Amino acid sequence: FGVSVEAELGRVAKGEEGESAVEILTDPSDVVMFCEATDVDALAVAVGTVHGMQKQEAKIHLDLVDAVSEVSPVPLVLHGSSGVSDNDLKYIATTGFSKINIGTRLKTVFTEGIREVLQNDPSLNDQLKLLKLAVLRVKETVKEKIELLGSGNRV
Repeated sequence: FGVSVEAELGRVAKGEEGESAVEILTDPSDVVMFCEATDVDALAVAVGTVHGMQKQEAKIHLDLVDAVSEVSPVPLVLHGSSGVSDNDLKYIATTGFSKINIGTRLKTVFTEGIREVLQNDPSLNDQLKLLKLAVLRVKETVKEKIELLGSGNRV
């Protein structure tokens, strides 16, 4: 159908809706077979990240990051990256990972921005102004992450 397909091999420890899930780390020996059998364009793997994590406290298995990077025939994706320390993110960005999802952090920054704007101006009732001000915080966070991951000024 001409669309890019991303699959996940393994299971990240927590669901996107906050439900508990058992972590199943990706086995590097399964990566090549899975990619060949499915013909996916990108592969998300479980290396210790957690969906929906608010603090950067995930215990990343860097040895697994390296092992999966060495064997994967397709670009790798990291789900649940909001809980990964900046040092680990910098390292992961130098391996076979081409896409790093940080959605929870951006959602949190957006919500904090709305709270801050309304706290400073409780009578504000212009939703467009409110959203524009909250989006500015998201934009700054995105810029910080782009620089952190070494993706600045890249095409």
